[in-house]
Order: sequence, then structure tokens, then C-alpha cells
Amino acid sequence: MIEDIRQTILTSDFIFILILLGFILVVTLLLLENRRDNIRLKEINQKVKDLIAGDYSQVLDLQGSTEITNITNNLNDLSEVIRLTQENLEQESKRLHSILSYMTDGVLATNRRGQITMINDMAKNS
Repeated sequence: MIEDIRQTILTSDFIFILILLGFILVVTLLLLENRRDNIRLKEINQKVKDLIAGDYSQVLDLQGSTEITNITNNLNDLSEVIRLTQENLEQESKRLHSILSYMTDGVLATNRRGQITMINDMAKNS
């Protein structure tokens, strides 16, 4: 009888220790995954800062949760769209400047606020 009680206590203690170790293991794994996600988010944040600064060349290749991967892919796509748009704007600006410089009449362009954004040589000289 006493031996049965002792065996029950040892078994319940063993089960409690197993549950406690399992809990500690799960919490540790969750903390590690959280840390990895935080590192990935910092890399994504740096990519956004690079985009703001005008650097569209860096391509992120982050693997992880579906959300992190989707954000990374969308950010890479956005970077490419911004880069292409910037190139188009520069080409159009050069083309417009070229057209204005060869015109024989004085021409100037203004923005919505009335500020002169482009002026050709004929308009400058008159």
C-alpha cells in the first residue's frame, strides 16, 4: 500500500517535471522564432529606409513565415516599380529639356504653384 502511494507520487512528480520541461522548451522555441522575425523585420525596415534614400538596387531574400516572405516579395516588387518610374521620369525630363533647348521661341514651364520648373535658353536671354 505504501509502496503504491510512493509509486503514484513518483509518477505524478515525473509527469509534472515532463510537463514543465515541455513548457520551457516551447517557450524557448517561441522566443527564438520571435527573435528571428525581429531580425527579419529590421532588415525590411532598412530596405524601406534605402528606398526612401533612393537606393533601389538591394533585393531582399528573406525566408520565414508566410507574412514575412510576402512583405519581402512585395517590397522587392515596389522597389523595382519605383526604380523604373524614376528612370522614366529622368528620361522624360531629359527629352523635354532637349526639346525646349532647340525651340526658337522662349518657353518656360511652371508647376501648380507658379514656380518655374524649366526654362529654355531663348526665354533666359530675352
